[in-house]
Amino acid sequence: MKDEIQARQERALDEQRREREERESAAGRQLAANARENAAVRARYLAGLTAEREAKRRAAEAADEQALVDDGKHRRVRREWLAAHPGSTTADFDGQAWPHLRANILEERRRAAEERSQQALRARRASTF
Repeated sequence: MKDEIQARQERALDEQRREREERESAAGRQLAANARENAAVRARYLAGLTAEREAKRRAAEAADEQALVDDGKHRRVRREWLAAHPGSTTADFDGQAWPHLRANILEERRRAAEERSQQALRARRASTF
């Protein structure tokens, strides 16, 4: 009788252990699935941020290029370059010289804007003391 009771208790304990192990295993699988899903969502989010940043950069470059064309800088520089390089065509200027000149002009503008920002920051700091 004692053996039978003890055997039933052991079977019940074994059953409880198996159920607990199954729950823990299911929880572990769920955690792993959640981690994979979170990683995929994060990757999509970061890809979206990267694409957004790239689109903003391209838009800023296009705006800078348009600003150069709008203010006549392109025509003026092209006219001066063609005068200094007889025998060259506008295609030569657009293909060879303009990319370099454009980069220089944009860098000058960026530096000027940075200097203005630094001056404004210094003025703000000076006014607070």
